[in-house]
Amino acid sequence: MDGDIREGKTYLIEVNHSKIKETNRKKIIKLLLEKDEITKLDISRSLDISITTVSTNISELKDEGIVSDVRSLKSTGGRKAMALKINENCRFALGIALTPRHVKLSIINLKKEVNTYLFVLFKLMGGFFLASLGIVFMINANLGLSPWDVLHKGITNVIPITMGQANIVVGVVVVIASVFLGVKIGIGTILNTIFIGVFIDLITMSKLIPVVHNLFIGIIMLIIGMLLLGLGTCIYLSCESGCGRDGLMTALTKITKKPVKVVRGSIEIGALILGWILGGSVGLGTIITALGLGYFVQMWCKVLKINIADLKHKSIIETLNFK
Repeated sequence: MDGDIREGKTYLIEVNHSKIKETNRKKIIKLLLEKDEITKLDISRSLDISITTVSTNISELKDEGIVSDVRSLKSTGGRKAMALKINENCRFALGIALTPRHVKLSIINLKKEVNTYLFVLFKLMGGFFLASLGIVFMINANLGLSPWDVLHKGITNVIPITMGQANIVVGVVVVIASVFLGVKIGIGTILNTIFIGVFIDLITMSKLIPVVHNLFIGIIMLIIGMLLLGLGTCIYLSCESGCGRDGLMTALTKITKKPVKVVRGSIEIGALILGWILGGSVGLGTIITALGLGYFVQMWCKVLKINIADLKHKSIIETLNFK
């Protein structure tokens, strides 16, 4: 009985010590967030915590990369005090708000400051992944490749490369053509050209999306694929950080003043014809995609309130300089 009581007391002491330690840690971090720089002694005096406790906590926070030394302060004698500051960008929080008509994203650091660069990068990569996922869904629907993938497949018949690599090659060619039409090369342009193909290969190799041999299920997968591809396209275009092959659609939409569905449909049909000439396989899904994908892109543009013609894409230099 006495042994149980002693064990209970020991447990309570350990719990209380843990709570006190966590409380002190939170107080120190809060004070560091409020100050541009501060010394250990000032922390001890401000929070009425022993200098030993402050030093222990600061040492742990340094090991975690949360706090760093800034500079040595002048001293009238003895050891110079070291000014400390919190590394506000060592941790980030991601917030996602979903509404019937909007998808809102935000990335903030420890000081609750919005990190624009990371936000744009996250949004771009999310759009690329959704677009790639949609493409794999459409391929594995097994109803015939999408128009662009007919072209990619046709290229693999002529050159010994993967579908993802063919995607990258075509992306580079289309980007070059888009530049001549006035489209700026931005960070999104470079990342699009690289990561769409990479994501396609990774998703395909993971075998998470099954290849179906049923017409009804295939049509459902094709629709899901077009929904995902349309959504991913609109998300990364809305970053206004440049675009890959969709730069051609953006440029032609501005030049011709035609609806997105018409311009996108015309581009898809052109890719289809060229891919068919190179030996790419064509099926029911190919025709559905060529005629329908433009409508899905335009639908998501309306849902997310994005006007393709009004987007002002930034060059790489402009993107790195915006606040």
